[in-house]
Amino acid sequence: MKLTLKQVEEAAEMEERGVSLWALGKIFGVHQITMSKYLRNYHKYGASYWGRYPTEKDDGRPSW
Repeated sequence: MKLTLKQVEEAAEMEERGVSLWALGKIFGVHQITMSKYLRNYHKYGASYWGRYPTEKDDGRPSW
């Protein structure tokens, strides 16, 4: 993978503070679409995304 877990955690914090996907992509050297995919997967799988078998985080929502 191009971005590490630590980089994506930092990007997620920056996104929460209002930094745009375009700017995050420029900061971390990836396209904004690639950055959005990393962030989406980070929010969905957490740190397990960087492991061998990613598992979805339980966010309390029903899975139906």
